[in-house]
Amino acid sequence: MFPLFRIKIINCTLKLLGVPHTKAMLEAISNNVGSPYYSMIAGFDGVNEEDYNMPLDDMLEQIMTTK
Repeated sequence: MFPLFRIKIINCTLKLLGVPHTKAMLEAISNNVGSPYYSMIAGFDGVNEEDYNMPLDDMLEQIMTTK
């Protein structure tokens, strides 16, 4: 309907929920590689304050493996 309209999203995980949530979010991305929605994903981010939750480097191995 609007051919010039494009959207990109950043998929987020809640660090507060820990590594299992990050793993589930990364698997959801990996399982949809052929989907038209897959091309909408522009990035991945772990959200929540670093001071109160695990640092991003605790999830680095999972993120790099999925890359």
